[in-house]
Formats: sequence, C-alpha cells, structure tokens
Amino acid sequence: MFYAQSSGGFYAQEFHGDVIPPDAVELTDAQYVELIAGQRTGKQISMDAGGHPVLIEPPKATAEHVWSLIK
Repeated sequence: MFYAQSSGGFYAQEFHGDVIPPDAVELTDAQYVELIAGQRTGKQISMDAGGHPVLIEPPKATAEHVWSLIK
C-alpha cells in the first residue's frame, strides 16, 4: 500500500499499477491500518519531516472560518 500527500489518497499497486503518484510512499500493513483507524477517530494525515505520513489532531476552527460557513 502507498500513500500520496499530493492527492491525500491510498494506492494499491495491484489495483492502480503504474498510476501511483510520484510522491507516494510505501506503507507497511500496520501503518496503513493505523492511518485508517486514526482517520475514523477524526485525526488527519500529515507528513513528518522525513516525508512519512503521520496522524495529527485537526486544527481547531477559528471564529472567522465558522462565520464564513454561516454566510
């Protein structure tokens, strides 16, 4: 399994073949399961300094952002 930051998507070589984005990084099965489980609990996937996907807490909404949604 691969994860590409450019698309925010997961890619399986068996399914996507050569159409995997060039910035995709290979994941172990355990990393893939951890990232999917983290997303289910509301976390977001970001990249660490080494270019590997990690889970982070989503940024808190600002008053300006909430107001723009209301408008």
